[in-house]
Amino acid sequence: QISPIFGEITKLAHELVTLYDTAIHNKRICCVLYDQVQVVEASVKKLKITRIFTSKKLTSQFDDCMISLNFVIIVDTKLQIEQIEADLKQNFV
Repeated sequence: QISPIFGEITKLAHELVTLYDTAIHNKRICCVLYDQVQVVEASVKKLKITRIFTSKKLTSQFDDCMISLNFVIIVDTKLQIEQIEADLKQNFV
């Protein structure tokens, strides 16, 4: 979703540079527009980077949860096996 917007902003920035270079009048307006596009472009880049780091962080947190869950399952399984063994010993002794 962000990549097409990023491409459009970059394209717009290049068009504004071309307009600024060819403008005889209104160079100040073109310069202001260009500055605003640069700010938006930087914001989109930051958003894209933040999204990547957030994704990596969530993946890491998910992996940690799965490791904890696996540990709990192993402990529970061992307890169940011990309980079954104890029941079998009681029934056959």
